[in-house]
Amino acid sequence: MENIIYSRTLINAGDSRDGESPTRIVATEERNGFGVFVECSYTAGTEILKWFEPHERNKAIEYAVKEAPTCERVKEIIAEDLKR
Repeated sequence: MENIIYSRTLINAGDSRDGESPTRIVATEERNGFGVFVECSYTAGTEILKWFEPHERNKAIEYAVKEAPTCERVKEIIAEDLKR
């Protein structure tokens, strides 16, 4: 991940499984487009949710804000991360 253009914390670090790392949605600007990722401590890092072409910056941000937090994969990650 290079340049973060949007970030939203879904689970604070203290509430996550490891107690140290937050679960968050991150949109980044890369050399060849824009990526929307979910970062989670228990999955060993970062997982890409969706990729956008270089001309789709606004779509990437809109997806990160509106759709990514409620997509099925993120719901699964949140459910697992909250298990203790």
